[in-house]
Amino acid sequence: MSHAGRLDIVESLMIKGLSVLRKGNIMELFGEIQSMIGQRLSVDPEKVTRDAHLQFDLGADSLAILNLSADISRKYGIEVLGEDIVELENVGKLVALVESKVGT
Repeated sequence: MSHAGRLDIVESLMIKGLSVLRKGNIMELFGEIQSMIGQRLSVDPEKVTRDAHLQFDLGADSLAILNLSADISRKYGIEVLGEDIVELENVGKLVALVESKVGT
């Protein structure tokens, strides 16, 4: 097998490995954000599901959302504004937002 052929295989395996790793990271990220939300809102983390709405389902007020945005920004070194969080439909979309900002 040529050197270029081996590099293609290694690159392909790396890409496949990264996609598996990425799925694992998203699950880990959800768990971390789930815990943060549970602590910040004083709710059982089990109630913090991907479909849960921060305000309607979990009772977050504007101050809690601002604090949560600061927590996330500090932990991941990204900027997530309170108004960004308010516009999201659910926790799953928040996790996706954080993942997209961390990945860039």
